[in-house]
Amino acid sequence: MGLQVMIKAPIMAIWAIIKISIFIIFPRAAVSVNRINEVLDTEPKIVDGNLAQMPWIMGEVEFKNVSFKYPDAAEYVLHNISFKAEPGETIAFIGSTGSGKSTLINLIPRFHDATEGEILINGKNIKEYKQKDLHNKIGYVPQKTVIFSGTVRSNIDFGETDRKKLSLDDIKEAATIAHADEFIDKMGNTYDASISQGGTNLSGGQKQRLAIARALSREPEFLIFDYSL
Repeated sequence: MGLQVMIKAPIMAIWAIIKISIFIIFPRAAVSVNRINEVLDTEPKIVDGNLAQMPWIMGEVEFKNVSFKYPDAAEYVLHNISFKAEPGETIAFIGSTGSGKSTLINLIPRFHDATEGEILINGKNIKEYKQKDLHNKIGYVPQKTVIFSGTVRSNIDFGETDRKKLSLDDIKEAATIAHADEFIDKMGNTYDASISQGGTNLSGGQKQRLAIARALSREPEFLIFDYSL
C-alpha cells in the first residue's frame, strides 16, 4: 500500500503541472492565433499597376515634391523632396543617422509608398508598374547584407529576372566589377566554394562585395546602394 501511494503521488503531481501548463499556454496560444489572423486578413497597401515591362533604355529616376511619414506618425520623415537622376549620373544622400536617407531610397522599389508627391521612372509613375517589372529594373544593395547557404555562384545568381539566364562568365564579370574576384579566386573551388548560412565563413567586406556582385549581375537600369560602400 505504501508503495502504491508513493507511485501515485509523483504521477498526480506531474498531471497537476501539465494541467497548469495547459491553462497558461492556451490563452497565449489564443492571442497568437488572433495576431496571425490579423496579419492574414490585412489588405496589402502596395498595389500592382498595369504597366508592362518597358525596354531597358533609360534608367531615369525623378522625385517630384515627395513627402513621407510612417502610418500613425505625427511628423513627416521626408518633406517636399525633388530631384532628377539622369542616366549615367551618381546621386549621393548625406546626413546623420535617422535623417531619412534609407527611407528615401526605399520609396523607389516601393517598400513604402510616398505620402505626397510622385516618383517617376523613365517618365512613368512607379505606381503604374507591376511590382515584378519595377524590381527587375533595380539593382539593390541593402544596408544589412543578406547571404544564403549554398555556393558563391548561387549567391550571385540569386533572384528572378526576365533579362536573361546568367552564365558563369556573366557571374565572373559581375564579381570582377565588384572586386569580389580577389577573394573568390583564393577560395577552394572558387565559384563553387561553399558559403555558410548568413555568410559566417566570410568577412563583412567579402559579404558586401558578393551583394554588390549580385546586384550588378542583373544588369539593372539603375543601382541603389544603401550605405553599403
